Amino acid sequence: MIPYLLFIAGLLALLALIVGYFGRLNQRLRQVLKQRDEALQRSQDSEERLRLALECAGDGVWDWNIVEDSAHYSDGWWAIIGYPPDSTRKDDSTFASLVHPEDMPRVQEAQQRHWRGETPIYRCEFRMRSRDGSWRWVLSRGMLWARTPQGDPLRMLGTHLDITERKLAESALAKANSWLHIQLQKIQELQTQLANQAIRDSLTGVFNRRYLDETLEREVARTRRDGHPLSVVMVDLDHFKTLNDSYGHLAGDQIIKTVADLLRADTRAEDVVCRYGGEEFLVVLPGMTLDHAQARAETWRERFADAELSFGDFTLRITGSFGVSSYPQHGKTPDDLTHAADSALYQAKHLGRNRVEIYSGESIAFVAKTSSC
Repeated sequence: MIPYLLFIAGLLALLALIVGYFGRLNQRLRQVLKQRDEALQRSQDSEERLRLALECAGDGVWDWNIVEDSAHYSDGWWAIIGYPPDSTRKDDSTFASLVHPEDMPRVQEAQQRHWRGETPIYRCEFRMRSRDGSWRWVLSRGMLWARTPQGDPLRMLGTHLDITERKLAESALAKANSWLHIQLQKIQELQTQLANQAIRDSLTGVFNRRYLDETLEREVARTRRDGHPLSVVMVDLDHFKTLNDSYGHLAGDQIIKTVADLLRADTRAEDVVCRYGGEEFLVVLPGMTLDHAQARAETWRERFADAELSFGDFTLRITGSFGVSSYPQHGKTPDDLTHAADSALYQAKHLGRNRVEIYSGESIAFVAKTSSC
């Protein structure tokens, strides 16, 4: 009998220990649950305070459960796209359908970069379709504040700010800048045209007498300083007055333009072709010796003689006379070189026209210019 009683007593003691253990375990579990509930409440309170603060700041607030693909949007969020607080709204899954199709890839890329930790906050500007069908620009900012135990994105909280007016202002400014840029280009083109008109002959497009005076002065100074050769060639059409009187001024203008084109066709980049006056041209040849200048003038003379100009039923042939001078043989100033070339030109006229003459040092002022027409 005694062993049995001892067994019962031991069993009761063991049962008491088990009951006590589970009692303490239950108490601990209640404490853990209470702490969890308090932490959850604090989290919810903090989240609610943050949401209220954001809403009070005037932004639309969104709270996105990424795993469940569900979201809560504040009244301010809906107001941005034209929905009043008491209106019937779309369900939470329609955010993607409200974003402009062209902007959605940019939105998703910004989200992914933030989730990968590449940006401290999510930030993106995009268009959303409003209730009336128009598009509103919004600035969306947010932050991932919860992840799953596996580390995947779980919750994001953020705001929307209506930036439509700013975007419209930026667009208007861009258009204004574009217009101003176009106007500036037109002004620059006009300035270039005016500058060209100031230094170019309106009929032929070659440089005019004003530019010749500036250029020859500059080239003589450079030649004097550097010791490089410099030559000039004076050109005059033979019998131009007769051609002009016989075929008319339009034909005369065309002849002068043809001569200018023939001269420009055989020049270097540094050469300067100028209309000296009437049917006369003067070509400045920097760095060219007298022999080379004479050869160049001979080439032009041949080109003139080979040219055929058609006017209606008529075909005209032209010839030219050329006078050549060089620095320093024939002069050391622009006027000296010009007068020397002019004198050589009229020597060519006096000797029968259609020829090239180099200044001989003798004055032939007695040759009347009217005889060269």
